[in-house]
Amino acid sequence: MAYFKFATLLIVTLASTLLLVSNCQIEVDKGRHTPKRPPIGTWKKIKDLNDPKIIAVAEFAVEEANKVSNDTSPLTFKRIMSGRYQIVAGTLYHLIIEAQRPEEEIPKPYATSVFVGLDKTKKLIYFHSFDNE
Repeated sequence: MAYFKFATLLIVTLASTLLLVSNCQIEVDKGRHTPKRPPIGTWKKIKDLNDPKIIAVAEFAVEEANKVSNDTSPLTFKRIMSGRYQIVAGTLYHLIIEAQRPEEEIPKPYATSVFVGLDKTKKLIYFHSFDNE
């Protein structure tokens, strides 16, 4: 009976280790192990602010903000100033963007958060002007 428990424990331990190792994508970099992707939950800076996927997220934020706004003058997306993302059962984006109303001479900065689910659906979490309008 003790042998059976030991063998079962050994098999479960080996299977768990194999699963853990197979799910961890690591590469060897000068003798060090470094993960290919950031750990889940950590914030990472968006390197390419002109990435079409990131621009689509920013444009979505402006479109959704226009839908819920009482303002008759809609915002137009201009550019992404900075951004970061976090992987959490999807991807949460925090972006600082510039947007402009037709009557404004210069674009204004806005902070926005958008969640993109694993099924690629987007949800506006936050959208706010730095001008406290």
